[in-house]
Amino acid sequence: MVVSKTIDRSVTRQMVDFAKMLPSYLPELQWDEEDLKFAEDRLEESPCGASLRFEDMIFPREAAIQMLESKWRRGLVH
Repeated sequence: MVVSKTIDRSVTRQMVDFAKMLPSYLPELQWDEEDLKFAEDRLEESPCGASLRFEDMIFPREAAIQMLESKWRRGLVH
């Protein structure tokens, strides 16, 4: 994981919100990789951008795919 400067400080608030939501997706006391995958799947569907219109909201799964594709394309250009 890499955490770096953001364009919008609401991203930091969203990370805190995710940390607060995480316990509701995990069983109490003990959890395994399957439980973590379930929690990850739920969080990736959570819209980000509290001050944005719904059409402009960012969804973590979609944003991650776009960022990775962009980075890979740049890496392929020599």
